[in-house]
Amino acid sequence: MSESLEHLISRLQQEAVQEAESKARVIVSNAQEKAAAILEQAEQEKAAIIQNGQEEAAAYVERADAQLQQSARDVLISVRRGIENILKQLVAEAVDEAMTIDVLQQMLAGMAQSCADRSGDHRLEFLLSPRDKEKLVAFFASRYREKMASGVKIRVDRDIEQGFKVAFKEGEVYLDFTNDAVAEALSLYLRPRLAEIVKTAATGKGESGSSGSA
Repeated sequence: MSESLEHLISRLQQEAVQEAESKARVIVSNAQEKAAAILEQAEQEKAAIIQNGQEEAAAYVERADAQLQQSARDVLISVRRGIENILKQLVAEAVDEAMTIDVLQQMLAGMAQSCADRSGDHRLEFLLSPRDKEKLVAFFASRYREKMASGVKIRVDRDIEQGFKVAFKEGEVYLDFTNDAVAEALSLYLRPRLAEIVKTAATGKGESGSSGSA
């Protein structure tokens, strides 16, 4: 083989190697760029996933806290209502026991006496249960006959189970002393104190905490 041919072959081989190396560098460079882009996108997606996860976790915690607070309020409301019902029942039972026929006689006699002591026309009408009416009519007839004649009347109200109502001015004004009305008034009076007790129990702060440092 002549020297010129060998030189040509050598030059062609060198050019081929150089071209291959150049293409390889381009391929590697492109691969590196693509890998960097993929890595950057993956980092962004990872950051977005972490951010979303943190936001969802925070939202879940917030919802859970709100649900716990609502559940706690519901429990307190249920407890308060239960205690109120028990209290109302106890008050009603206490009033039923206290509102004996002797107590009714004293109350009605006191009102009738107060009405009789005032000048002018003070007509008074007592509305009683059918059960108490006969006993109280007999009581007034034997001891306060003059008051019965001066405008005190006693009549039956079948809606009353125990206690009485007082009517003034031909029934225009009523005072309700039935057991239900008295028990309701007492229950309303006791509810603020009950609410304070429930609040104290809920917060865990006793009322005697400051009394120990004398």
